Amino acid sequence: MAEDLQRGKALLASEHYDLLGVVAAGDRVALEVKWTGILAVPLAGLKAGDAMTCESAIFLRFEGDRIAEQHNYDCFAPF
Repeated sequence: MAEDLQRGKALLASEHYDLLGVVAAGDRVALEVKWTGILAVPLAGLKAGDAMTCESAIFLRFEGDRIAEQHNYDCFAPF
């Protein structure tokens, strides 16, 4: 997993997260997030400097002040 993280970081010049919405109930939180990554290298028909985007629904369950569970549902824009 650490190797995948390092490989992913090498692909990106920068990345940014926009929080679009939050809903909380009890020990659960749902987040709507838009991720934008600017490529550092060419990838899948895109060139360095192009943006990739992904909208995600992230569901968290807390135990105390720690995340006990996390489920992500990601939807990448076509590239």
